[in-house]
Amino acid sequence: MKYKIITLVGVIGIASLLWISTNIFVKTDPSIGSESWVHEKIKAYPEISWLGGEGVRQTHDMQKGASEGDLKSPSFRLYGKKYPEFDRTILSLMCLNWFVKGDEDAYKAFASAQKEPDKLSFESFSNLHKLYAQLISSGVPLEDFEIALVLGDTGKTETARAYFKEITASDHDEFLKEALQRDAALFPSFKKLTPWGQEILPQISGIVHFGHFLHLEGGVEMLIPLLESHIVEQDPKALEFDFLVHISDVSGAGGHINPTCSIVMTENVYKALMAVDSSLNLLKKEETTAQDVLENYINIRALWIGLKAKTPEERVLTRLGAMIRLYEKEDGQILKSAFKKIDPTQQTLFVQMFDPLSPDLPNITPTYIPAVFVNLYNNKSLGETKEERLSKILELGLPFVARVLKIYQDHLSDGKMNIMDPLNFNDMARVAKEYPEALTSISVFIDPENNVMEKKEAEISPEMDV
Repeated sequence: MKYKIITLVGVIGIASLLWISTNIFVKTDPSIGSESWVHEKIKAYPEISWLGGEGVRQTHDMQKGASEGDLKSPSFRLYGKKYPEFDRTILSLMCLNWFVKGDEDAYKAFASAQKEPDKLSFESFSNLHKLYAQLISSGVPLEDFEIALVLGDTGKTETARAYFKEITASDHDEFLKEALQRDAALFPSFKKLTPWGQEILPQISGIVHFGHFLHLEGGVEMLIPLLESHIVEQDPKALEFDFLVHISDVSGAGGHINPTCSIVMTENVYKALMAVDSSLNLLKKEETTAQDVLENYINIRALWIGLKAKTPEERVLTRLGAMIRLYEKEDGQILKSAFKKIDPTQQTLFVQMFDPLSPDLPNITPTYIPAVFVNLYNNKSLGETKEERLSKILELGLPFVARVLKIYQDHLSDGKMNIMDPLNFNDMARVAKEYPEALTSISVFIDPENNVMEKKEAEISPEMDV
């Protein structure tokens, strides 16, 4: 009897220990951004590792990060070498997960390096959390967001381009659009999407580039694919999904500089993105045109920097301000003052090639023009004050960009240019960062993929000289 009691107690004790170990000493999820968390994401989405190697096309749209940022970067921790696009993607995934978590700890982690007065407020962070939560509660899982984010930059990798050798588009967004429409299943993570995600991702890819619209990188042509898709009427949830993916992507855009938190999604950027969203939502009214949407957004951006956007000249400056990420009323006055000092012939060219409502804009939105201006604005070699650097943008950057756009348009009219790819100023963003004064005299050419490239000394180029 005693033996039976002891045995019974022993069994109960063992069972209790098993219950405790199962319910208390459970394996907890790794913290967002930890090394184990990054490993989990790479295991779940193999395309991330494609960004952690040589041959990845790097974006020159921000200044290079400091060495201490390099040492903290996920790519350096994993590979012993810094891969900027890998770090951007990892941080975008981190930001997405912080938005979904949505509590005060997530907010503190997200905005830990931001400074007042432009630090993203907890209220704005919470509003974004609600947008994600609403879509997730409607049946869109976190994994669909993560996969869409991961696939977004695969067009920058040689691995993806080896899978789709027949796609010649140089722009990574155009590449992804065509790849998803041709054979999306070649992406290992695509099959992990929900049926809705698998159906909708190829449909929404490329129908609207929120970043182009946010920075007024083009004219009404930016909105034509969205209008022609009828996605606003047929599946508004798809457009909201695409918009929220973009928000996480933007939030992680500074991951190559500070890989630990978002330095890009500030209060002003949040405000601008909400203006984009409200402007695009005007399309829910049947009578709204693409120009109505564009004018609404131009007017909002003009008002922020003290302009009215009633004249072509003020629209040029509004567009420039959006590209440089200006938000203060004094900024518009600085631009107006600098514009008045420009030769009238140059002013006419600026209006022709840079008014967002001009009929002379390219039919395909050029890319990385804002990167040229932002790198000039951040370049302290052009002046210690904001006034000096903004004046230099009108003296160095805008004349160069307008001249290239004009020659490009003339060549297009003559049937001499590639009409499939957007004109790409990424290499010129590098020049603006490294030796900005050269923009007044630099020799450039447009290669077969429509990249505006610096022509090195004694270089013989069969491409289109500018």
